[in-house]
Amino acid sequence: MIQLYDAKIVDCILHFVGNKSQDIDYKASMSEIPLDEDLNFVLTNYFFKPFVKKEDNYSFYHDSDLAMNEIFVYASHIFDSRSNFVEESKKILKHLYNSSTHPKIKTGELYIAYFTDCLMDGQYIDAIGIFKSEHKDTFIRITKHGASYGIESQRGVNINKLDKGCIIYNTQRESGYVVSVVDNSNSGEAKYWTNDFLHVKSLNDSYNQTQGIIKLSKSFIQTLPTDSVSEKAVLINKTLQTLVSNKVSLKEISDKVFETSEQKNDFIQYSKHYQKEHDVNFEDDFVPSPSVIKKKKSELKRITTLHLDDNFDICIRGCEGFFEQGYDTLRGQKFYKLYFDKEK
Repeated sequence: MIQLYDAKIVDCILHFVGNKSQDIDYKASMSEIPLDEDLNFVLTNYFFKPFVKKEDNYSFYHDSDLAMNEIFVYASHIFDSRSNFVEESKKILKHLYNSSTHPKIKTGELYIAYFTDCLMDGQYIDAIGIFKSEHKDTFIRITKHGASYGIESQRGVNINKLDKGCIIYNTQRESGYVVSVVDNSNSGEAKYWTNDFLHVKSLNDSYNQTQGIIKLSKSFIQTLPTDSVSEKAVLINKTLQTLVSNKVSLKEISDKVFETSEQKNDFIQYSKHYQKEHDVNFEDDFVPSPSVIKKKKSELKRITTLHLDDNFDICIRGCEGFFEQGYDTLRGQKFYKLYFDKEK
C-alpha cells in the first residue's frame, strides 16, 4: 500500500524535450527550480494526483541485464547521492529524447523531482518522479488597471492533467524497484513512454496476480466447446467467487469452477501454456486483491449479461441450476426458463 499524503519535493528540475524524428532538439537546465512552500504544494498535487488511486505497479527490466536499463541506472545514482541529481536528470532527458523517435510524439516539458516521506507498507521511503507535460490549455487572467478590470488570455500547463509520469520508489532495488506509471498516450504514438523509455514490466504482486488470474480464466472459458453465453457467464462468476478468499491457487480455481475432470485438467494445462506465452508466473498460493475483484465485477457485468434481441437483458450472478435454455419449435424461437423464489 502506497500513500503520498506526507510526501514533499526536496529537489526539482525542469528541462525541455523535443522530437528526434522531427529534428527538434532538447534543452537542459543547468540548475534546480527554487521552490517556495506554495509552489511545492502546487507541483506536489500536480505530480501525485494521477497516482493516488493507482494500484498496478511495475519494475524496471532488461532482456540481458538489469544494469543495462538506463533509467534504472540513473535513478540508482541519484538514490546513492542526491548530489548526482542535476547531472543524472540530464541523462534521463537525453534518454527520453533518444526514445522519442515516432513523428507523432509531442514535445514538452520534462520535470524530474526527488521526494521524501512516501509511505509504503508502513515505512517512509524516498522516491524519484519523472513527469512530462505535452498539452497546453488557454487560461483567462484577470487584470486591474486603476478602477477598471481587464482580461488577458494566456497559454499554459493545466495542473489537473498530467500527460505522462512515473514514480520510482527506493525499495526492491535488486529486482528493479517498485515503479508506478501514468501513460496517457494517443493511439498514434504507441507506448514509447512505458516500453521504450522506461522499459518496465508488471510487478508480480497481489494486484497483478489477481488481474492475471482473471484474464487467464476468461481466456480459457472462451475456448470451451459451447456457444451458450449463460454457461460461460456462470463460470466467470464462479471464478470471481473463488477469488473472494484469503489464499487461492490455480488448482483450487480448477476444482471449484469447473465440473468435469477433463475441464479441470485442461484448465491446468492451459494455464501452463498461458504463463509461458505471456511471460507471467502465478504463485501456488496468493492473496487476491479485493480492489481488483471489485473493479472487475463491473467490467464482468457486461460479459455476464445476456442481451436478448432488443427486448430483454438478463444479468447472471452465479445462478447455476436456476435457468434452462431451450427451443420452441412452434414459435421457431429460443427461450430461457428462469426459476426464482420472489421478485425484488
